[in-house]
Amino acid sequence: MVSLVDFAIKYLNVDSEIVVITGYSDCGNGSWLLSDAHPELFSAGIPMATAFGLSYENGILQKTEIPLYAIQGELDALFPFTNTESYVELSVNAGSDITLIKAVGLTHFVACAYLPYLKDAIEWLKTSVWN
Repeated sequence: MVSLVDFAIKYLNVDSEIVVITGYSDCGNGSWLLSDAHPELFSAGIPMATAFGLSYENGILQKTEIPLYAIQGELDALFPFTNTESYVELSVNAGSDITLIKAVGLTHFVACAYLPYLKDAIEWLKTSVWN
């Protein structure tokens, strides 16, 4: 993923100031991981229907350096909303800028139903991240 982003910026005239990483389910896990590991590559992250991975260094919770807009299904049995909510709260308390959106009534296996929430994330990017 890092090589792909580097390639796109170098050869495809991609504005390096407005690169977003997103993913659904396990790819959402990857979007959180890469947000923490490579904040220099991304201006924001939008993980969906996933578990939040807290990042520790020497036993100290680290903040995520880029803003995140996490979309989590209220009825997700694989990644329960309450678990994600607790992890986000801990990370926000460590200084992270994370907006957690509850996808009301959604389970894990209805990816297309997340589209309205993803459209809202685009507005968040325009008004809160890239303004």
